[in-house]
Amino acid sequence: GIFDAADISYTSDGRTTFFVTEDDTSTIALLVAEAGDTTVQDVTEGQKRLDSYMYRTLVKESIELMRDDAYNIEGRMQARFGRRFGRALNLSCTTGDGSAKPNGVVTASTLGKTAASATAVTFAEIIDLIHAVDPAYRGSNTFGLMFHDNVLAYLKKLSIGSSDARPLWQPSFRDGEADRIDGHRYWINQDMDSSINASSKLILAGDFKYYTIRMVNNGFTMMRLNELYAQNLLVGFLGFMAWDGELLNTSAVKHLITAAS
Repeated sequence: GIFDAADISYTSDGRTTFFVTEDDTSTIALLVAEAGDTTVQDVTEGQKRLDSYMYRTLVKESIELMRDDAYNIEGRMQARFGRRFGRALNLSCTTGDGSAKPNGVVTASTLGKTAASATAVTFAEIIDLIHAVDPAYRGSNTFGLMFHDNVLAYLKKLSIGSSDARPLWQPSFRDGEADRIDGHRYWINQDMDSSINASSKLILAGDFKYYTIRMVNNGFTMMRLNELYAQNLLVGFLGFMAWDGELLNTSAVKHLITAAS
């Protein structure tokens, strides 16, 4: 999901952090005659705030089970918590609305292409989405596409048409080389729209390193609570983790949305 594609920034504490933003893709240096005046071309810079939103999960296990367990229950608990937090992080950093929670990459992205249909997407519309992203971002080695696995299945069946049956999806024939969509890498994100319906932000295209996930205290922490549930011969395991997410440059990631009806 988004964690694989985003820029991950670790901070030692949860204090509000500000990240500098800029978009200088439309500015070019100017030709000036000898001894001519130089035109000031300032960079428009801003900042975006990343906070620290705390997520928690709690499990109780019986002392009898832990006594008789031969499979390292604490190690398995860490793996279980890791999956829980992974799901929460991906959901919040994909579709979060930024109101007392992370601003998800889908929410923060800008319009790149509106499909003509509410129930279908064409090869040409996907190409239009890709080229809606400025080449300065499209040429980055961190550029790619993002969508649900169901959408990938749809794209695998999509071709230009009877005059050119070249598939949009291109399987890799080399070890270590990922499959491609029209030559571009892609990430599967199961918290994006899973079906082609009206007004679905179905596909993202962009340089996802402009989406920053701020992690606090190096990520996940687990505490063992020996006393809290002791009268019932239970041990508690509390996991907690804090993060925030924001797209620092909205020009870098764009979405394809299906027609409203």
